[in-house]
Amino acid sequence: MTNESAVSIAVLIQAARALGDGALETALRTIESRNERQRKWLFSRIRQAAPQALTVPS
Repeated sequence: MTNESAVSIAVLIQAARALGDGALETALRTIESRNERQRKWLFSRIRQAAPQALTVPS
């Protein structure tokens, strides 16, 4: 979902540039930054939990 969001934001930023809407582009950049921070947190959480989820006690 985070990658889909990143792609959508990239498309919207291009649209904002084409329209010359600086305020929209600024808002989208803020969202893009927040999205990237959340994506990094999610991947670090996955890396932390994956070994526990993938191993089976014998």
